[in-house]
Amino acid sequence: MNPVIRFDQVSFSIGGRAILSHVTFDVERGETLVLLGRSGSGKTTSLRLINALLTPSGGTVVVEGRATRDWDLIRLRRSIGYVIQDIGLFPHFTIERNVGLVPELEGWPVERRRSRAEELLRMVDLAPGDFAPRYPRQLSGGQKQRVGLARALAADPPILLLDEPFGALDPITRGELQQKFLELCRAFNKTAVFVTHDIEEARRIGTRIAVFEDGTLKHLVASTAFDPQVHR
Repeated sequence: MNPVIRFDQVSFSIGGRAILSHVTFDVERGETLVLLGRSGSGKTTSLRLINALLTPSGGTVVVEGRATRDWDLIRLRRSIGYVIQDIGLFPHFTIERNVGLVPELEGWPVERRRSRAEELLRMVDLAPGDFAPRYPRQLSGGQKQRVGLARALAADPPILLLDEPFGALDPITRGELQQKFLELCRAFNKTAVFVTHDIEEARRIGTRIAVFEDGTLKHLVASTAFDPQVHR
């Protein structure tokens, strides 16, 4: 079975400074691989190599059987849902339009976009009649992150990338959104790569955990077998 994502001896450097060194791993269809490590360990760089926001200095990143350098970049990025900690909602767009942004770029008719936005808002527990006409400034941090999840799923991409999406939230809201993320991944059979520095979040979210340190992949284990005393 071919992996959805493959890193083959991937390195990345800036100004002669190595950020990643000879990293190799696969992500299988339907799994959530968590990239775990301290700040500067290379996990976010790895994430950005998947949707070609960065280009490897050496080795190859493969997505759906094709090297990222061989993809049309627009098609690659629209096939991947991307969620980041600061969310990146457009402040002058309504919540409905924020959720439907990629479908709008893909040319979906207005009614189909509206229906999809309403469906996804319900799935992240935001009543469409109340939230669809609002603007981001009218939402709490947790509500914005729910919208971010909905937007990432709007065009039904097979892959999700998430970069510390819940890191700035209070523990209760964070736990609720971790559970919602797991439910959505199961419901839509998504393949996900999730960056965090939180060990408990990694255990809860991940199918497997990849531990990064100083730009190298130090350990790759099933989340059920992860022991921070051993894998450190």
